[in-house]
Amino acid sequence: MLSYTPETAPTTDVAMALTDKIFEPYTKNHAALTGSHNKETEGSLCHTHTCISTTNINGGKMMCPDNKTTYEMAQRVADVTGQPTKLVVENVKKVEWECSKTFYPQNEENED
Repeated sequence: MLSYTPETAPTTDVAMALTDKIFEPYTKNHAALTGSHNKETEGSLCHTHTCISTTNINGGKMMCPDNKTTYEMAQRVADVTGQPTKLVVENVKKVEWECSKTFYPQNEENED
């Protein structure tokens, strides 16, 4: 799930466009489904939920997500939105873990 501030994604259409761009490296070769909704929570307004298949649709190779994948996705959020990003992971028991690292935009588009 990605949560956006009202300034970053004031509408679900904007949130969907950002999410599509964020996950683009994964959705080139993996089927994905994304939904969005508005719900004001802790400074966020629009949220998207994305499921990405672990099977590569072009060759059958399995993607094995791990912390490296999660950190790459968090960095991608920062790069695409141009905003510092916090990574919070919730496990199946609904226990949240917040990464101590803040991800900052690293791409050339957002550098001054």
